[in-house]
Amino acid sequence: MKKILFIVSYLLKKFNLKLVSLAKETITHFGVMPAVFSTALWLSVDVKLRTLDLLHLAYATLFKRNNYPITAVATLDEDFYNKRREITKATNLTIYYLS
Repeated sequence: MKKILFIVSYLLKKFNLKLVSLAKETITHFGVMPAVFSTALWLSVDVKLRTLDLLHLAYATLFKRNNYPITAVATLDEDFYNKRREITKATNLTIYYLS
């Protein structure tokens, strides 16, 4: 565990990164849940993706909503990339395919 903390600390300093938390909760028809889950649920109405893809997209969307300068998501996943029009329409994020 100490080694992992050392590596994370090193990377944060070397690349001038910040560790941020989006651990907010929202109230939904299903009860109180983490904001990332409710965002993924909301996105699933418009964008048909696998669960983990929805969660990645939900995190990017939450960062954007919280005024972080995120304008795009890069992927190696062709299925994800093929949904780029629906994703952009729902999130206003550009999707890039890294082939």
